[in-house]
Amino acid sequence: DHAPKLAPPLGMSRASEMTALVPGCGRGYAVAALAKLDRFKHATGLEISSTAQKACEDYLKQEGVQSKASVVVADFFTHETQYNLVYDCTFLCAIPPSMRESWADQMSKIVAPGGELFQIVFPINESRDANVGPPFALSKSLVEGLLVPRGFTLVSYGASEQAARKAPGAEAVARWRRHE
Repeated sequence: DHAPKLAPPLGMSRASEMTALVPGCGRGYAVAALAKLDRFKHATGLEISSTAQKACEDYLKQEGVQSKASVVVADFFTHETQYNLVYDCTFLCAIPPSMRESWADQMSKIVAPGGELFQIVFPINESRDANVGPPFALSKSLVEGLLVPRGFTLVSYGASEQAARKAPGAEAVARWRRHE
């Protein structure tokens, strides 16, 4: 199951009009899963290469969701569209630590006021050298330090179902709401 387990973002009166973004969407599994949910009118994947875009487009077509989903080739850090939901599955852990502040600045621009960031915090490893990766180690306090000063409130945080079964403590699911 590639769709994050989501309730509509707080304050969304018409959930069926919501839009979602999956940065670094890869083959598009999460994009397709979000597009299948009635609460979203459109899900967008964001990739930096046309090769990844093609693979994602093929998967979206295979899943029959191309009318509610798309993938664009663009730079996340200059992307300007706002979304009700941004799903960061493993995007933050893939970028160098020197770019984390820019990631947080960009999240504060593309998550619409009142919208949410749903994030997989992975890998959680406080003892690992923060500069070894990707994936680069993350922690709850690190992500809080990035997002809280930029107007996000932590709505929930806990172990993912998969991590609880396979590697307890290795990853968590965080849900953040951007202030209106």
